[in-house]
Amino acid sequence: MSVSSFSEYTVVDVANVTKIDPDIPPDRACLLSC
Repeated sequence: MSVSSFSEYTVVDVANVTKIDPDIPPDRACLLSC
């Protein structure tokens, strides 16, 4: 299909969520995402 999109909100299972320190700059935190 080759389809992609962006979303403001998403629903995930609690087992797939990691809390990130709010003091980490966004450009560093994004390296830990998908």
